[in-house]
Amino acid sequence: MHVGSPWAEADLLDLIRTEWFDVVGFSAGCESRLSTMKREIQRLRAVSCNPQLQVLVGGQVFSLDPSLVERVGADGWARDAASSADTVRALCAAAGRSTFQSGATA
Repeated sequence: MHVGSPWAEADLLDLIRTEWFDVVGFSAGCESRLSTMKREIQRLRAVSCNPQLQVLVGGQVFSLDPSLVERVGADGWARDAASSADTVRALCAAAGRSTFQSGATA
């Protein structure tokens, strides 16, 4: 598990390219960040050593409009940190992985 913000784009891409992650999480507080988030999700999926990488999003903007999850290309969203573990478990199960123990977002 890696947690951090903000990650340098090149560092994050290198990490995803070289290490296995089941789920990567992003957060956004406003719609102006969504186009950048969509681009980053596409890049991560393109380089990930896990072909079934799942992407979790959260933040105020998704709470106000959950349809934005699909717009950025994410697989799921969590309303808050407390509910994120359940969402990550569901994403892992959907990808055919049941190894999630706790806090597996990057």
